[in-house]
Amino acid sequence: MKLTISRMMSLMAIPCLLYLTYIAGSWGLADIYARPSITVLEKWRSGDITLNGDDWDKLRADLSYALEHDPDNPDIHEYLALAIEGRFAEFAPENKEAMPPRREAYAHYKKSISLRPTWPYAWVNLALVKYRLGETDDEFYHALHKADELGPWEPGV
Repeated sequence: MKLTISRMMSLMAIPCLLYLTYIAGSWGLADIYARPSITVLEKWRSGDITLNGDDWDKLRADLSYALEHDPDNPDIHEYLALAIEGRFAEFAPENKEAMPPRREAYAHYKKSISLRPTWPYAWVNLALVKYRLGETDDEFYHALHKADELGPWEPGV
């Protein structure tokens, strides 16, 4: 059996196609877990629904699972941060009980920004969590400036 260039290229393409199939499957699975949680969080944000402790736990678990399958998705990081700190939204800034979750949310907002630095909502969310942490430092003002610079036409910003 003669190994021609076209056969060699076909054989080399198979592992690449298998890898791409794996990646697409991971992203699809992540989306299956993330999409319903994102919808619930958007409804909560708009005031259409209220969430209890079990709801927050499920949102966090589903988004964490989605993140395992698509760790470089900035939306999942941002919504996971919202699910982590959303339970404490009514707590005053610098509340002792809310500080650890807010720190964790801060890390996810930072990761979201590192993955998609031109998204103004991530910048404004970073500024908000910094405010709730009681850290109105240079990073806080930089986040506000970036949000304003990148999204002056966005009402939410």
